[in-house]
Amino acid sequence: MAPYLRWKAFTLIELLVVIAIIAVLIGLLLPAVQKVRESAAKTKCMNNLKQLAVAEHNFQNIYGFFTPGIGNPTERPNTFTTTNPNPQRFGSWHTHLLPFIEQQSFYDQIHPESNATAFLPGKNVTMFGCPTDPAVGKAFTTAYRLTTSYHGVRGLDRSMGSVATGDNTAEGMIYWRSRITPVQVKDGLSNTLMIGEHPASQKDGFWALGDWGWWYTTVNENISTYWNDDVVYGLAVTSSHFGSSPTTGSCSVPTFYRAPSLKPSVCNFDLFWSYHIGGANFILGDGSVRFIPYSGRPVMSAMATREKGESFAGVP
Repeated sequence: MAPYLRWKAFTLIELLVVIAIIAVLIGLLLPAVQKVRESAAKTKCMNNLKQLAVAEHNFQNIYGFFTPGIGNPTERPNTFTTTNPNPQRFGSWHTHLLPFIEQQSFYDQIHPESNATAFLPGKNVTMFGCPTDPAVGKAFTTAYRLTTSYHGVRGLDRSMGSVATGDNTAEGMIYWRSRITPVQVKDGLSNTLMIGEHPASQKDGFWALGDWGWWYTTVNENISTYWNDDVVYGLAVTSSHFGSSPTTGSCSVPTFYRAPSLKPSVCNFDLFWSYHIGGANFILGDGSVRFIPYSGRPVMSAMATREKGESFAGVP
């Protein structure tokens, strides 16, 4: 007669130990997985910027200057009015780059008369957004404004341009009606910032929509210079985009390149930053893309200007 076999089951303590071991392993793996995801998103973001950098230089090879932050690249200097020239007198640098990033068909559909308060259904340009930016590419309110994670570097302060005259006081490379040539960047293309990460605005208790940072452009002259802030910005801002009205709250100034407020806030719109850890990506004038840590802030103001001759130890 065969012996009776008795199976021994797990005790409660043994089961709890196994669960604890699994929990520890998950705890060890999650940070690694998150780090890999962040690294992948950061790489994708840099690749987007690299393609935009190539597009900027291809644009420059054809027109002789880098894209205007806002304006018509084919206008004759000193002939601008609010109704002339047409089309794309308020076209953003994003719009001007569309033909250079394999988006000619999109460009043809929005150029020259479409309105900025609506976009073609189903259309989006993923290259204009960083994967870590939760607002990018989203359509807010009934206006369906397409947002961007990338802004041109106007120089030191906020955009202060005029619809009629442009922005003659800008110190950087990309601003209202800019026509900057490589020769004009006397500080050196490799030492001058051109485009950087500047996520679309975040919702908070003061501003429920969070629909700032939209790149889609218009020929409509019913526009204020505030819209310039959606596609270009400065590195040392002394005047808040949102001001201090009861609706939007109060944003402190001056604002420099730094990590954003931990609490989602529209005031984060007043500075260059990113959802990456420790810094943000920038395109330099020579077309290179660099991840610049927030600790590099001391030289950022110098890098934001094109011909002031500031001395610094180099790109951080």
